[in-house]
Amino acid sequence: MRSGTTLLQHLLDSHPQVCLMALELRALRYAELATWTHITAVLKHFSSARDSMRHKQFRGQVYRYLRHILRGFRLNDVVTVDRMHSALSVALADADALYVGDKYPDYVLHYPQFIHRPNTRCVFTYRDPRDMVASLVERIQRGPWQGRKWAKKYDSVDKATDYWLQVMQVLCDVQRLETNAVAIRYEDLVLRAPETIGRIARHLQLHADGFDARLPDSSSIGRYRKRLTQGQVEAIERRAGPMMEIWGYAPGYA
Repeated sequence: MRSGTTLLQHLLDSHPQVCLMALELRALRYAELATWTHITAVLKHFSSARDSMRHKQFRGQVYRYLRHILRGFRLNDVVTVDRMHSALSVALADADALYVGDKYPDYVLHYPQFIHRPNTRCVFTYRDPRDMVASLVERIQRGPWQGRKWAKKYDSVDKATDYWLQVMQVLCDVQRLETNAVAIRYEDLVLRAPETIGRIARHLQLHADGFDARLPDSSSIGRYRKRLTQGQVEAIERRAGPMMEIWGYAPGYA
């Protein structure tokens, strides 16, 4: 969360051969569950989705997805990732699409389910923990996530930093192995867009000029200096310093 996944979603979806859900379906969290449990979980999330511009499009995609999940299966049959892939293809039907997909930040924590899938490509983004923590805590303490039960897990600088560390440990594993995933540095995406988009294109075996390179915006880099005190920054660096060094983030507040 707060590491540029929405920017990454818009960038990927700008390519004519990539089709993503209009909003976060999050269904891949519910793989290997009974059909009834899977559908109930998807509908529970869907009922809370109220994006004025995209909700109508998303609603149609969700209903097509669920109809295909039900087709030819009993309610106690297991929903495999292959079934979900097929249902996403139906929900996002497009003659030119080579990839269909769904964006959800915490899919990175479910990555072991997808690591050995030859027809799956994962794209992850990571960000300076100081900016990520500042943005996450701001959104929880004073923004639209204020008061939500799930947000209590991330509502302090220490908790949000631990979340960053958890994600980065997964990405360390991704980097060590030759896998079906690529990890993109947020700062590279906005400051070195052509080079970074080229890396994504090679990973997906697509033409780089199909992506909208105008999307990245550098205005949010270093914003933590206005949102966090020096003491809070030092707390993040004490907790995450070794991992920051591994991923090329230098300490400092000024």
